[in-house]
Amino acid sequence: MTPPYLPIAAALALATLLGLSSCQTPTAEVEDAYAYLVTFDSQGAAVAASPSMKAVQSPAGTIDELPAAPEDDGRSFLGWYTEPNGGGTQFTAATAVTGDLTVYANFTIEVIIRQEAYSITYNLNGGTNDAGNPATQDISVALTLAAPTRERFRFGGWYTSSTLSGSAVTEIPAGSIEQYGSVELWAKWVYDDRYNLGLGDVGPAGGRICYVNLNANADGWKYLELAPDSTEWSGVPFGSYQWHIWGADGVIVGTGAQNTQDIVSQHNSAHYMFGIAARLCSELSFNGYDDWFLPSIDELTYAYLNVWKPGKGIHSEGRYWSSTEKEPAADGTKESTYCYACYFDTALGCAGVMDSFISRYVRAMRSF
Repeated sequence: MTPPYLPIAAALALATLLGLSSCQTPTAEVEDAYAYLVTFDSQGAAVAASPSMKAVQSPAGTIDELPAAPEDDGRSFLGWYTEPNGGGTQFTAATAVTGDLTVYANFTIEVIIRQEAYSITYNLNGGTNDAGNPATQDISVALTLAAPTRERFRFGGWYTSSTLSGSAVTEIPAGSIEQYGSVELWAKWVYDDRYNLGLGDVGPAGGRICYVNLNANADGWKYLELAPDSTEWSGVPFGSYQWHIWGADGVIVGTGAQNTQDIVSQHNSAHYMFGIAARLCSELSFNGYDDWFLPSIDELTYAYLNVWKPGKGIHSEGRYWSSTEKEPAADGTKESTYCYACYFDTALGCAGVMDSFISRYVRAMRSF
């Protein structure tokens, strides 16, 4: 058998791979052998295959193993093929080699999508956003944030934390947001006390201030105003005989409005629909204000202490309904139809419980 003809450079490379020196004389056995060269083209990879050539010599018909795979940024190696770009057939360590051969690395192309815009989430905390604050923003354009609005409050700035800690954010620079991502902002509000009222002062609706809230920024209101004397009702029941409500058990300051909603929402025509204390308060409109409610027992107690006792309003002496129903029994059931009332007189003061169908005085309240 005549050995295959090789160009001089390839022959020298093959001789090196076979371990032959220029001084060696092939024996008759070598003359009958064959040797083929497999070249591994890494297709410009940053780290080329190693080694880049392998010889197949008799009696073998395949390479013993593939070289270390090439590596490249942004591309994943898929294997060796007999034509570029994954063409031809795939070449593996088990592929028969019958002549000199060049195989080509094939890679996937990893597409990196650069975000051109980011999203913005605004936590308004009771406010109304400005139309100029976008939901998405071009990453290449700086954004100056506009101020939202909220009734009775001044805007205190946008913050990147729900705790409103750190410094306020007024602008989002171009190319920021860790280059690509999203933004979440929280609005800070400061109660705008344009009234500067004290206990017993006349409020905007014409009633008397009976409570000043020191936590106005968080609660959203600073004053409790007791409705004027002219709005008072007498001979009004809390509810009907043996009638129970779920909810309406708020006691502390700030729960009267929710108690009132609970009572009104659970009433129907069979339960003094038009004549119960909570409904009268919720439907009151006076001096341009319609945000009235039946006060909780603690709210009503402050009306007793800060308006009635100092003689600044509430000329009637008697018992006034609160919106607080007696708490349920330990097992969660309503053990009675008793509700809390406040005694507006010098002897008893607040507070006591009585059956809901009994008629008492009623005075509305509002917060602002």
